[in-house]
Amino acid sequence: MRRIGVLLLAAALLVAIGCQRSQDRERAEKLETVDVGEGLGAGLTTAYDKQAKQVGPEVSGVLPQGFPRDLPLYTPSSLIDFGEADAGMHYLEFDTSDSAAVVRRRLRADLAKSGWRPLSTDLATSFVKGDRQAGLTIRDLSPGARIRYVYSREP
Repeated sequence: MRRIGVLLLAAALLVAIGCQRSQDRERAEKLETVDVGEGLGAGLTTAYDKQAKQVGPEVSGVLPQGFPRDLPLYTPSSLIDFGEADAGMHYLEFDTSDSAAVVRRRLRADLAKSGWRPLSTDLATSFVKGDRQAGLTIRDLSPGARIRYVYSREP
């Protein structure tokens, strides 16, 4: 008999705790929604930056100073990264929604039109023009592709 009383008391306590938690959930669901303003950088622009070279509507991003004007940019694409590479070279990376095969075909043709030629016929990842070299890597992101140029800066 005593066991039954203890079990009933334990069951009553569990029901009371369960009801208390559902009331807490109801209070949490009634939180007030607050509208927030623009982020800290929302008003930033490169419009008055003397070094910025806006590429145009087909390529989003700002090219770094010294990027060779005769290296073709793939469109449409977005500049995602740039910086210093090994041996005094620099790199620039773009992402595009086009497939790696399409990008490879178009960029190789655009490089040839701009006077860049592959260093070897079987390996079209390094190109030369006069005494300058540029490396091209195209990585399949499925969907899309990442384009990476390694180049020497223009004087």
